[in-house]
Amino acid sequence: RFETTIKDLQFEASKLDKKGKSSEGSGTSAQCLKSDARPIYKHLTEIQTEITIWLEECALLKEELQRRFSSLCVIQEEITNALKSSAEDDDLRFTSYQASKFQGEALNMKQENNKVADELQTGLDIATSLSLEVEKALVKLNDRFELSTSKRQESGNLRQSENRARVPLRSFIFGSKPKKQSIFSLMTPGIQKKLKAAKDQSHA
Repeated sequence: RFETTIKDLQFEASKLDKKGKSSEGSGTSAQCLKSDARPIYKHLTEIQTEITIWLEECALLKEELQRRFSSLCVIQEEITNALKSSAEDDDLRFTSYQASKFQGEALNMKQENNKVADELQTGLDIATSLSLEVEKALVKLNDRFELSTSKRQESGNLRQSENRARVPLRSFIFGSKPKKQSIFSLMTPGIQKKLKAAKDQSHA
């Protein structure tokens, strides 16, 4: 959603830059151009702040997806270990069919996890590119019109943008639908107990 806005602002900034070059030496014209440039600079600064927050949240989500993938790998290993030891437990009834079903569900979750990770990386690449474009535009405007904001104002913009951006990103990536039932909730208590035992043994 930022891409079109950034291009429009870059175009407006370019027009002001051309006007500035053609009216060099005129103090009144320079002041008018600076007044026109200030809202463009402010808007670009706000966009840059929001992109920064977005990138930070994306980095956290990327780490979360990596942890989920590792957890799913552990689950698959535990299912395999539980199946191997199930023959020794007459009460468990952990069949090859059940194991295949759970392994399939874990595999589907891993594939979905990887799909989301790929989409997230694409978003990161685009946002990083946009951030660089905005930074170039800000530097150019500031060099021409000396519009740099104070650190206190930038900090205030950061907090405001963080409050706006924090919630939508997660729902955009993962959706707002209820979480899918855990794979462990589909197992009988006996199977869950066996999986826990297998995990404890692996850490012993």
